[in-house]
Amino acid sequence: MEKRTRRLGHKKSRNGCQRCKARRVKCDENRPCHRCVAHNTHCSLLDAPPPPPSITAPLTPPTVSSGQYATAVQGSAAGGGIAPSDASLSPAATASAFTSPYAPDPAPHPAASTSASAPDPPDFSEDWLQSLRLMHHYSTSACIDLPQDACTEELWQTAIPEMACSHKFLMHGLLALSALHYAHSHPRERRRWDLVSVHHQNLALRFFATRLADIDKSNCEAYFFLASLIFIVSVYPVAHADLIRDRPVGLGDVAQSCRFLHGVKGILDFQPIDEWRQRGGPLDVLLRQPCISPAVRGAASASAFQKRLDVVTALAREVPATFNEVINEQTVCVLALESLRRSHQVVKSEGAHVGGVWGWCVTLPALFIEMIDNAHPTALVILAHFAALSRMTERGDWACAGWSRGVMLMIDEEIEAEWRAWIEWPKKCLMGEMDVDDMEVADTPV
Repeated sequence: MEKRTRRLGHKKSRNGCQRCKARRVKCDENRPCHRCVAHNTHCSLLDAPPPPPSITAPLTPPTVSSGQYATAVQGSAAGGGIAPSDASLSPAATASAFTSPYAPDPAPHPAASTSASAPDPPDFSEDWLQSLRLMHHYSTSACIDLPQDACTEELWQTAIPEMACSHKFLMHGLLALSALHYAHSHPRERRRWDLVSVHHQNLALRFFATRLADIDKSNCEAYFFLASLIFIVSVYPVAHADLIRDRPVGLGDVAQSCRFLHGVKGILDFQPIDEWRQRGGPLDVLLRQPCISPAVRGAASASAFQKRLDVVTALAREVPATFNEVINEQTVCVLALESLRRSHQVVKSEGAHVGGVWGWCVTLPALFIEMIDNAHPTALVILAHFAALSRMTERGDWACAGWSRGVMLMIDEEIEAEWRAWIEWPKKCLMGEMDVDDMEVADTPV
């Protein structure tokens, strides 16, 4: 009888995950395995301790940091259950440490040869090299494409990367942004780098959510910058919903973006603004209030957009209110409109930073953000008018360009028929790419 030979490069193993065994397919035994990551399902290998390494590293690596996670993060602003790991930031990951789910498929074992090559030192893990690649991309490309002016150029290119080297959670936020920009710049590799971005978002958000009570003078700036980075990442799916195929994008994503900027306000409340500015540097300039001249303020108050907001304010005052509570649905709608008036003045001010329009989200009461999430009709009408205003600042912004149009399409789909007339004015302005002050205003909803 002819002796059967095993295929070259094929290794039998009983250590695969339960899902691969059930499907009778080869499991690469990564934690999680590549097939479970591709199908966005839980991998059983995460529930069991890793097997002992079969290869002894030629060098004894330093101790791995205690920040590694062994389970997938459930739910985040970007969605997706990706198993997080801090190994991507540590060159000291051992041969048996967490294997990145985003690395290329493992190559088959080479045919037997007379000379065996030594394994790569554990310092050069795929995760670590990937993080270096993302850091290089951020410093040479991504930071240049972020909104630039005199007060933010140093911030993006120097201050934030330097601070990220001392705060791991901020580094994850920076790498999440870099991976998203890489995916945007390389459409053929979008799927892979979108997953990498979600991976770092999950790690940053998990730390952010559980350590807010630990804010002090040594880390408050890092928290501020993390919230800013994650906000940029969160608006991208809304602006580019046609490219996000893994999950639907809706008003919940818009509300989540607002919550991130609302979180910035909570961080700023940690200490008076004057103390923040005493630190000097780009943050001092960034936190200065926009200077609105009396001439601009007067012209803005007589503009078409301000008159339109008068009509919408009358609508907001008709929202049922419980007068035993100071903060109710009517009052938060009126407050959101008053803040929108100031955002309009900021946009119209000469030399004002175009990103100032997003200050509107910072000032929103939490109840109003919840009303957006629940598709409250009056809140959606106000949001539609903000979208018409914000469109004027989107040009050339790779992350935000298209955000206003995406929001308007969501509102148009969600709002009830009896309220549709109230969004025709901002919709016409936005779809026609018109300045909000070039529109005609009537006393009627349209």
